[in-house]
Amino acid sequence: MLKYEILPSGEAKVIGVEGKLNTGVVIPRRYKGHIVTRIGRRAFFRQDKIESIALPDTIKVIEEQAFYACYKMTYINLPNSIEEIQERALCACHSLTAITFPDKIEIIKKDMCECCFKLQQVTFPTNLKAIEDYAFYCTDLIDINLPEGVKTIGERAFSSHSLQHIHLPDSIEELGKAFLVDC
Repeated sequence: MLKYEILPSGEAKVIGVEGKLNTGVVIPRRYKGHIVTRIGRRAFFRQDKIESIALPDTIKVIEEQAFYACYKMTYINLPNSIEEIQERALCACHSLTAITFPDKIEIIKKDMCECCFKLQQVTFPTNLKAIEDYAFYCTDLIDINLPEGVKTIGERAFSSHSLQHIHLPDSIEELGKAFLVDC
């Protein structure tokens, strides 16, 4: 069962889990009449039975470490309504194989998908401006195709033994120390 908090704005936020969850979790659009707009900090922290998460198109923010260490999660949809995904939101989701970031995301935060060991495919948002430190460290990315407009790539942002191709756009202004390692 999901636990919620009603925010001062009248919107609802998922703040945690009580009891057992199914392997496939569907977050509802509403909770007791309130629109669900946020996934709270550590809401699904170490929920190692979850295999998939379906988010509604009402979600605007995914807070820090929201899905940290959901080891068995192979799939999560990130709807285009999402405006912000905070640090380490998907860190240590060992079984995640692919992810598509919504176009409103301009910064992929620090440690976003660090230690997502099976992550092979990332679709980057068209409005992406920066990728912070260790965002895709210890992944299994095969192809990195960054869109035009990316200006900054942080320290050790990418690490993959399977990398076959990388495209860096002309818009790059700053590359962090060892931005691409173990490739």
